[in-house]
Amino acid sequence: CSSDLLGDEAKARREARGLSPEPELVVFTRASPSPPDLWRELRHRYPQQLIICEGGPTVLGLIVEHRLLDQLVLCVSPQIVGGDSEKRLLEHAGPLDVKLELLGVAMLDGFLFLRYGL
Repeated sequence: CSSDLLGDEAKARREARGLSPEPELVVFTRASPSPPDLWRELRHRYPQQLIICEGGPTVLGLIVEHRLLDQLVLCVSPQIVGGDSEKRLLEHAGPLDVKLELLGVAMLDGFLFLRYGL
């Protein structure tokens, strides 16, 4: 089992841009520092680089609530799944009023990708 996140071509593109071949993977758990503290730590280590966060409704709720979101990529799947407990895009966030602007749309194999910016 390989622990590589990227294939050889993606690694080569990163290295050509002066980056390490593999991005750093940071796992966020309940035992992690708070989202703002973790964000400051990552921004200190990578002041000019892109930070991508992938998570479910709770992680997204925390990111939005703490005003750490710059862009949102929303994927609409060609398959509908879930039950009564799986209804929300955001969980555990206080009252929000975040306006988003559609920046781009892409489609691949029936998946629709919507990229929004603040």
